[in-house]
Amino acid sequence: GIIFLLLIAGTAVGGYLFRDMVQEMVPQTKQLYKMIGLNDPLGTGLDIQNVRSEREQEGEIDVLNVTGNIVNVSNKPRKIPLIRISLYNEDREEVQFINLTPAMVEIPAGEEMTFKGSIMDPSTEAKKMEVTFTEPKASKEVKE
Repeated sequence: GIIFLLLIAGTAVGGYLFRDMVQEMVPQTKQLYKMIGLNDPLGTGLDIQNVRSEREQEGEIDVLNVTGNIVNVSNKPRKIPLIRISLYNEDREEVQFINLTPAMVEIPAGEEMTFKGSIMDPSTEAKKMEVTFTEPKASKEVKE
């Protein structure tokens, strides 16, 4: 009985410690890891850097242009999720957003990719901007 328990415990610990390798070798296990909450958070191994914003006028419309870099800080290629540019009011409520499809599906280890997005007629309530990653199922429309 003790040997059986040690075998089960050893398998569980190994599955946890080597989950990246297990998921790479047996892709079907990704759903299992996700179900039990052991999947990697969205954007693991990626860093959003050098975010800059600039306002300009396009005819009568005020436009907020946002640029930055997505950097793969890991030692293996990473898939790039959707990029979300959000504007928040002073109560930290999201008042406007846009989701960008990255120019590359995957980014090699140590490499970087530039992104650019534009929010047309940004809300006058907006006090803070944030750039994050989001799931593909999120709306791709600008929140009014």
